[in-house]
Amino acid sequence: MEKNLCDRLLDTTQPISERFRALFSLRNLKVQI
Repeated sequence: MEKNLCDRLLDTTQPISERFRALFSLRNLKVQI
């Protein structure tokens, strides 16, 4: 899950909105851990 979000965040073919969504999802995961 986390690796998938990282991959999406670094994937320059993704729309910027998708990359931001992945970034915020990762931040939320980090807060929960």
